[in-house]
Amino acid sequence: MLGHVVARELDADLIYAYSVEGSLGLSSELTGGTRTVVVSYDWTEAHGLGALVRFAQSQGTEVSGIGSVVAGPESATGLGIPTHILTDDPQRPKTPKDDHVIDHG
Repeated sequence: MLGHVVARELDADLIYAYSVEGSLGLSSELTGGTRTVVVSYDWTEAHGLGALVRFAQSQGTEVSGIGSVVAGPESATGLGIPTHILTDDPQRPKTPKDDHVIDHG
């Protein structure tokens, strides 16, 4: 839902990123020379965020922002990309990901 709202407000295309057995997949191709914003409800895995940012950059896109509803990984600041977090409440709400071993993206 978050991606849909962000895409609508930015008048941008929505592309889903997902992981299949550790390999990154996208719902459609990125277009070089465009700007990209990477959003998630909760960036629980710093390496996933870094990998997605590096992949988008390798496709010729400019990653101009990172967004999350709850506090993201500390390494997000090390990427040098503006990061926007809606809440940094340490008592964050439990997410559906907390209930599953398999990450369905």
